[in-house]
Amino acid sequence: MDKLLIGALLVAIIIGSRGVGQTTSRIESSGVGDTRISEQVESTGETRVVPTTVTAKTDPLGEEGSLSVSQTGNSSVSISEGQTKQVLGISITARGSQIYVERISVDLGTSRNIWLGLIKNIYVVDSSGQVLAKTELNKNTVSSVGSSFVTTLAGFSYAVKKNETGYLFIRAETYPLIDTSDGSIFTVTIPQKGVRARDARGASIYAPVNPFSVLLKYVAE
Repeated sequence: MDKLLIGALLVAIIIGSRGVGQTTSRIESSGVGDTRISEQVESTGETRVVPTTVTAKTDPLGEEGSLSVSQTGNSSVSISEGQTKQVLGISITARGSQIYVERISVDLGTSRNIWLGLIKNIYVVDSSGQVLAKTELNKNTVSSVGSSFVTTLAGFSYAVKKNETGYLFIRAETYPLIDTSDGSIFTVTIPQKGVRARDARGASIYAPVNPFSVLLKYVAE
């Protein structure tokens, strides 16, 4: 049997063995901190997107880094029911090495109404508007710290190059029906050491030294 005939038989066997429901996979990337594996089931055409963990590129012998964090944008914001709105801007400057921001804590103030009756979901987005992290506010994701309520957004890795500045934003999504009084004012704060990053060595670094806040006013429509 010649080689061409053998090759043809092997191809036929391989094609014939691809049964119903076989899954093929491909790797996709939609930006910083969001590499995904898309699996397609051939029998149905269904595509399942499976997020994977993105690890910062660190080196134990790399440069020691630090970061400075400050507020950017308005110091007060109005928000209404059924809105998704950027409420607080964060300027992040890397010093000494490239850094990777991996976690942001948000202080929601002392009133339960902000997370029980006003804000449903809270997000971290980059300057292009890409969502890096999302948290639904409820008793499982909001913790009591002293007299304040705090939530943490994590599971992302946002790179800022050495001696450059990146910008992240806290975005709030309100309930379609608001259970709080018109004109109510709340305070949303990035607390001291509320931003955690890793430097080129993999060491954890924190900022800011001084917390900063935005006043969030509910305006009924």
